[in-house]
Formats: sequence, structure tokens, C-alpha cells
Amino acid sequence: MNDIRLILSRTASKCRIPVFRRPMMRPNSHNPLWLPQELWYRIIENFDNDLCTLSNCSLTCRAWAAAFRPLLFRRLRVTDRNLRRVHSLLLANKQIGTHVRHLTFMDFQSWSGQWQQEQRKTLAFILSQFPQVTNLTLGVLVLTPSMLDTLAPLSPPVQFLTVGTLVGTTPDAFTRFIRAFSNLHMLSVEEDLYIHPEGKGLSSASVMERLMRTLGIAFTPPAQREPDWYQQAISSLFWNLSHRTIRGDPRALAALLQDAAPSLTCLRLDFRCLYDDTVVFGKMDNTSITCLEFWGVSPYDKYWIPQFLSQVRTASIREVKFRDFPSGSSTRTTDLLRALEPVLSRAALPALQKVTFSVGVSSSATEHSLGCTSIQALLPHLDAEGLLEFED
Repeated sequence: MNDIRLILSRTASKCRIPVFRRPMMRPNSHNPLWLPQELWYRIIENFDNDLCTLSNCSLTCRAWAAAFRPLLFRRLRVTDRNLRRVHSLLLANKQIGTHVRHLTFMDFQSWSGQWQQEQRKTLAFILSQFPQVTNLTLGVLVLTPSMLDTLAPLSPPVQFLTVGTLVGTTPDAFTRFIRAFSNLHMLSVEEDLYIHPEGKGLSSASVMERLMRTLGIAFTPPAQREPDWYQQAISSLFWNLSHRTIRGDPRALAALLQDAAPSLTCLRLDFRCLYDDTVVFGKMDNTSITCLEFWGVSPYDKYWIPQFLSQVRTASIREVKFRDFPSGSSTRTTDLLRALEPVLSRAALPALQKVTFSVGVSSSATEHSLGCTSIQALLPHLDAEGLLEFED
């Protein structure tokens, strides 16, 4: 509470705006803050990227003007570290749940020996408190039958889904998972999708230990685990991904696309989804997808992006976007563009209307310009047909 008062006083002093507070009727109650509109927007701007700070403080929702509550609480990030505080806040102020539209669920405890029951109950409670969520991010999730049963009745409102690391026993688990989101408009895959190599139920610590060894992460019993073990485990997983020592299973991605809702129009893939040049994605015939986005593109993506574009059904794709494309005109970037040339054409994509490149931030404007010039030179057919565009 003292931190919030300090922020308010400093912000008001900088803006030279007087702050008024009505007399408190009860010593233990929070009275509404009566602030000028300009100062409200300053507060929202400060908290926009760190709503956990706001959620964890003693100042409850009742202290904020009713008109600004939807703005203040529209985004919420839930982790294993702040779960108890968020739980207390929701119990004391249930109306907060009606304001949240963007929910991020990062539960690193899913890697523990008791992950199955804990994660299912936690996610069920969180989703039940936010009936108006349209943007959902699931950082780490294990697709057990009980988890899928929990998601089914709670997922229909979600229109924009972002998934990180998903682990399932079979491709059918990913099929059941994506079918739970019946109104999905955009699917973003930021990390890898794994299918358990033995195809057995993931329901015991011993099975979890074997899975962690497959991923290159040491398994530590809960009683011996250090406070930062989860972060170390995830960092180890990211290191293995970046060094291409482990890869996701393309059958999982194929299952997501094959059975996604007809409302799905945009698929976004992050650069951490690493595959090699021999990957076979399988049958992917979701004809509703009209836009493909590749984020954080690196020169190594010349192996799997052309394979993906050649295997996915292309009849309905009208736009392809490359975000954070490598700047400059290095040999690796040139090889990547040459690998993309055959699949970025109306011969391969009959409905293609636009190919957009967002060149990554470079050290100089000259290097950025050279990167755009190199793209135009290596993809002349797109430039000649007016399909090539650039974004900052």
C-alpha cells in the first residue's frame, strides 16, 4: 500500500496535478481514489507491463475508480510464485475476474513429481475465475486425460491461444486439446510440442524422471529441490533447444492443425520451433488458415520453413509474414531467401496476396536498408507482382 501511495504522489508531483481523497468512513476500508483522468492514464501506463505488482499489493480493486478497473485488470500473469496472492485477491474481489481479457498461465510446478493433480486443479480454478478471457497463454502444460477433461468446458471463450511447451502421450492428446477451443481465431506456437516416446500415461514421478532425462534436464525430488530449480530446468530446456540437441515432434503440430476449429484463420510459429530438413509434418489440411506468421526467423530456418510451406495445404493462404527477419546481406541470410523463393509464389500459394518482411533491429540504418534491398533482389518475382511489403 505504501508503495502505491509513493508512486501516486511522485506521478502527481511530476504532472503538477492535485490528488484528492475523500475522508475515510472506516479505518480498515479502501475508499475510491478521486484522480484526474490524465493521472489515471499515467498509472495504467506504469502498470501495463507488470500487473503482478498491482495484483500482489495490499491495495484491492475497490480502491480504484470503477471506470478504470477494466483497463487496470485486463491483463494478468499467473505463476507458481504469485499463485497464492492472486488466489487471495480473487477470493476477496471476485469482480476482478470479469475484467481480465488476457491471461498468462506460467506454471513451472508442472515439472514436479506431483504435477498432474496440482496443475489440473490450479488451471481449473484460474480459468473458472475469468469467464471473459479471450487471449490465453499456456507456458508449460502436460496433456493428461484429466487435464483435457478440465479444459473442455472452460476453453470456448478463448479466441487467441498461445502455447509454449506442450507434452502429450500421443497425437490424440493434441487433437483433444485443440478441439476444446471451439472459437479459436489465432494459434501461436512459441516453443516445442513433445510426444512422450513410450506413449504411456504420464502419472508418476518415475515416468516424469524418464521424460526429463529425454529432455536433458536432471530430475530432483520435491524434498530436495532448490527454490530456483524450476527456472534452472526451463533454462536448461531452452539451451537444448537453441543448440538443436532436442526437437519437438512434428506430428503434434500436424494434429493441432488437422483438428483446429474452422474459425482458425492465423497460425503463428516462433523461431524456437526447430526442425531439420528431413522433417515430415504429416497431413495438415486446415483450409480455414489464411495467414501464416513466422516470428524470430533465423538463417537456420531454411531447413524446415520451406518443408512446412510445401506440406501444409496452401489453397487458402493469402498472407505470409516474417517477423524479426535477419538484417544485412550475409551468406546465411542469402541461403535462407533462396530456400524460400520456390515456396513464396502464386504457383505454390495460389491465393497469395501479400508477403511481409519485418526486418530485425540492426546496428545502423544502412544495414537495415541493405537487408531490404537484398530481399528485393533475391525475391524479384514478389516485387514485380506487387506482393512484397516491408514493416518496421
